[in-house]
Amino acid sequence: MSYLFHENHDVSVVEPFTADGTSALTTTAIDMAGYDQLTLAIVLGDVDAAAVLTCAVFTVATNAVTGGAAVTLTDVSATGGVITSGNLVLTEDTGNLDNKVVTITIDRSVIASRYVYMVITPTVESLELGCVLAIRSCARDLPVTQGSTNLGYAFASA
Repeated sequence: MSYLFHENHDVSVVEPFTADGTSALTTTAIDMAGYDQLTLAIVLGDVDAAAVLTCAVFTVATNAVTGGAAVTLTDVSATGGVITSGNLVLTEDTGNLDNKVVTITIDRSVIASRYVYMVITPTVESLELGCVLAIRSCARDLPVTQGSTNLGYAFASA
């Protein structure tokens, strides 16, 4: 059995860099067939003072990115982050969100349908997003085949 990260996890970009803006950002649909866990890594850029970011996750039966059932997030350990109505809400305060990463991990037990997507809604002020990475893990078939947004990998071994 291999313990190399790239053989056990699929990593893909599901929302690219987005310049300073106040519009809601919706990731592409993430196909969870064959995987039991998903981590969404939200890479933040310059987040304006007093900005509030609401991160809502949904499951849907098709690869659409509208509708679907909300995934209720239940625990948080993030600076400036709280769970409100099942969503992760991050509040910018004196640069605490600038150039940081926050992750949301979702277990298969709470994914009601085959596909997952996330909507990040900035309010009060704007958000610059580095990107959102989807890391699918706990694959049922190994090794994992990487998606088209993953250029490849390198590793060191003795």
